[in-house]
Amino acid sequence: MDEDEYAIVSKKEFLALKRELDKLKKNPLEGSEHGETLQASIDNLNRSLNTMLEVFKQAADEMKLEEHDTELVAKQMGPINDKLDTLIDQNQKIAKGIV
Repeated sequence: MDEDEYAIVSKKEFLALKRELDKLKKNPLEGSEHGETLQASIDNLNRSLNTMLEVFKQAADEMKLEEHDTELVAKQMGPINDKLDTLIDQNQKIAKGIV
């Protein structure tokens, strides 16, 4: 305890130091050049990530539409495939009849 030094400070000065300390705790780099650069970089990264998320959302929506379109085409192709199978069978029967 003998090594500790104590100083008496006014309540006004103590409160000012406390406010400054709280301010530094909230944003330790505030006011410094590096802090502004870091904040600008973080803001830029945030915008880039938001843009990327929008692109992914649009891509997901487009993939859902394409999947729906693929299902519609597959349903429409079903009868055509059946008709082609029938034609192939008929052609095979005709070919066997000719031989």
